[in-house]
Amino acid sequence: AWFSLISERCYAAAAAEVRAKRDALLQATDADMALDRLGLTPPTGSTFMAWLSFLRTLGEALKGKASVYRQALRDITTQPGFPYEIEWPEMPK
Repeated sequence: AWFSLISERCYAAAAAEVRAKRDALLQATDADMALDRLGLTPPTGSTFMAWLSFLRTLGEALKGKASVYRQALRDITTQPGFPYEIEWPEMPK
């Protein structure tokens, strides 16, 4: 019982440390993902063609490299070695 308790506490501490680092990395990219930082200007027209460029840029932001990186950070806890062996994703350039 003692060993089990110690193991659970070590796991919880390691998991909390990994989550804190992950949260800091996500926070560091929050501003870059804000819609006002993407340079999007809603079109003035009401036709689909007027909105097409806006929608493409928005789609790229939602599924682009930064978005993939942020999702990889969120998925850290599902890695097989979590929380002891983590493969940290790299920020895209």
